[in-house]
Amino acid sequence: MIDMEVSMEGNGPSQVHKQVPTSPVSTMIDPTKMTPQGLCRRLASAHQEMEVIDEIFTSAKKSIFRLTTSSLMTTSLKRRSISWNE
Repeated sequence: MIDMEVSMEGNGPSQVHKQVPTSPVSTMIDPTKMTPQGLCRRLASAHQEMEVIDEIFTSAKKSIFRLTTSSLMTTSLKRRSISWNE
């Protein structure tokens, strides 16, 4: 298992903390030699891993969007204040 944590500052801290199961290459099995039950378990595990990774990326994208929006608004306000002061 890998313990993954993503923390980004935006309009407040946003955290995702998940346990991600890992599949080391040494335990990889040729799917053509697996039983149907073993293959189903492997596919279900991979699907769970993909869902966790998707949650992490979705949270990161939202945080990046908030940071970018906040930065653009700050820059815009600074430009306006400079033009008003001239």
